Amino acid sequence: MPATSRSSTKIIIVAFGGATILLIAIIGLVSLRRNSSPNSPDNLAASLRKSIESGRLVDGSSDDAYSYFTRLNVLDPQNKAINEGKTRLLPQLRQLGDNVFRKRAELSIEILSEQDWIKAQHAYEWAHTLEPADKAIEARWKYASANVAKTQGRRADAESNFNTALQLDSSWALPQNDLGYLWASSKRYSDAIPLYQRAIDLQPDWDIPYNNMGTAHYYNQNDDVAVEWYKRAVEVNGQWATPHAWLGTIFEKKKLTTEAIQEYQTTLNFYNPSRDRIITADIQKKISLLEARR
Repeated sequence: MPATSRSSTKIIIVAFGGATILLIAIIGLVSLRRNSSPNSPDNLAASLRKSIESGRLVDGSSDDAYSYFTRLNVLDPQNKAINEGKTRLLPQLRQLGDNVFRKRAELSIEILSEQDWIKAQHAYEWAHTLEPADKAIEARWKYASANVAKTQGRRADAESNFNTALQLDSSWALPQNDLGYLWASSKRYSDAIPLYQRAIDLQPDWDIPYNNMGTAHYYNQNDDVAVEWYKRAVEVNGQWATPHAWLGTIFEKKKLTTEAIQEYQTTLNFYNPSRDRIITADIQKKISLLEARR
């Protein structure tokens, strides 16, 4: 072979080899940049594990475990970090959500913040991903989602999610009561009554549905039935001011002055701002006016 041909061949081989090395280098650089990105699956998995270890599961920030989990679940749903620690995580997530639900069950008014409900929603959404066949978990996710929608003024979404929660777990009193409350707030009192009754049947020692039942009957112009339900609320929790205030209102309406004063005074004695949507100055004014009439 002529010397010039051999030289040309060597040049081609060298050029090809150089291009291959350059291509490998570029691929390696791209891969390195991809893997060094905070949003790469490997880094998201590491951040997820770190947040779980530190106990920062669901706090509403962009760098809690839930945030890393959701991003990783989109990019790499089969990543082993998704299901790692499932046995340990599920009880923690359920506790996070249940703490919010417990506060709701103890309050007669809705003073929980939108952020409280979002925390419960995220906790149970994650729990549902870990245990998709568990209907009770899914029901709690939908219930929290309903309350998020309600706080955001999306009533149709709230009603839909409440109904889904009821279908998934018909033995749970909270969504029964809260769907009834949603309907009552739209003046659908007759529709609310069966839901309150169901909540009472499921959890007879819970005071709130008794009071709500009384209020539904009151606005349906059925004062005598309302009185009976308020009295039942007092039987369950005699130190809750709200049903006493309603009884005072009805007794005042019926011209039962002594009884009305007594209930209003009991209202002031038991008033708790975390449980009662009552203006105490108005109650005191009512007492003064009634006493002046005697």
